[in-house]
Amino acid sequence: MSERNPTGLPKQADVIEPGDVVLDLAQGRPMQVIERAADSVEEWVDANDYDLLGNYGNARLGASVDDAVYTCVYVSNLKSEPSNRYDFPAARLGRVEVEAAHPDGERIQEVIRRQLLTTMYEIALKADAAESGRPDSFVQALNFCIDGVFGDVRDDAREIAEAETLLEAHDD
Repeated sequence: MSERNPTGLPKQADVIEPGDVVLDLAQGRPMQVIERAADSVEEWVDANDYDLLGNYGNARLGASVDDAVYTCVYVSNLKSEPSNRYDFPAARLGRVEVEAAHPDGERIQEVIRRQLLTTMYEIALKADAAESGRPDSFVQALNFCIDGVFGDVRDDAREIAEAETLLEAHDD
């Protein structure tokens, strides 16, 4: 069973990423995650000289020095644009699982990554096909640039791009 914070919700550090919609569990207000500010509260405190765990909202939700810290903006009012960014430990954030509405249960970030990488691979494959002297040089360069970054999404994107490129060549 996963570790839980005092609200009874699972701790979110391993599942939150930029672009996610989250709730501020101390205030119940929706926010969007802008970036991962630090890998731990301890790292964040050292860089910012502020006791993040001393904040009442963070402390009562079981935040610890090991929690990742995320920069978020509140998005609860259409009449006012987000103007301030706030850093929160993961224990204070409840991720809204909007991917439940996606037909494949995929996070929107994964869909965007796959589409972007597929397009990049299609371009690289076409460039390699046009380059007679060094086949696969563009694909190899792309693999080098993104190695270890996107994991399974990268592999899926390359397979999709190769299939689409073969289909285009067959149609011509």
